[in-house]
Amino acid sequence: MPVMGLGTLFHKDANAITNAINNVGYRNIDTATITMNEAQVGKGIEQAIATGSVAREDIFLATKIWHNQYHDPETALRKSLKALKTDYVDMYYLHWPNNFFSGSQVPMHVLWARLEGLVDKGLCNGLAVSNFNTQLLADILTYARHKPLANQICLNPACAQTDLGKFLVDHDITPVAYSPLGRLGSKMGPKGDNLTEKPIVQEMATKYSRSEA
Repeated sequence: MPVMGLGTLFHKDANAITNAINNVGYRNIDTATITMNEAQVGKGIEQAIATGSVAREDIFLATKIWHNQYHDPETALRKSLKALKTDYVDMYYLHWPNNFFSGSQVPMHVLWARLEGLVDKGLCNGLAVSNFNTQLLADILTYARHKPLANQICLNPACAQTDLGKFLVDHDITPVAYSPLGRLGSKMGPKGDNLTEKPIVQEMATKYSRSEA
């Protein structure tokens, strides 16, 4: 998985995705069912491949299953694959550990087994989770055949989650950061401070001759 990824929340322009791949160099593209833009992301990737600058194998593509799809992950993923114009995704995330917005609750051990079946069928190369804490991950690791390869969480200087990060590293689960620059200007959820204006961030930027970002 490439270190830098393009989060596509609120991206509705396929041409912007193509530009990010061809001209900026992104190879890690992250989307989700709930963002309702998988079709645009898929078209953007398709356009980039059509130029000859990249092949599908060069793109690490991830999407996520939403709460109300937990009862039938295979149907959910096949719908995403159709929108994304691909036969597989490189990573399929369980977006949240809870079952909000769904009529029936699915126990995690049942849901995880269903997700593992998608790996067995070649519909995704690996499974991951998002917004999971240490206790939930420890539980999954007791029964998983295909263990979660990553945990996508809010990570930035104001939300370091040190204990969780150590647990992930100790268990070979890759921490993937969302909101790495904080939540300034966030259109969903709580907004945060401008971290680039924090004295400690500015001091470190000066020390290491880097920008505050």
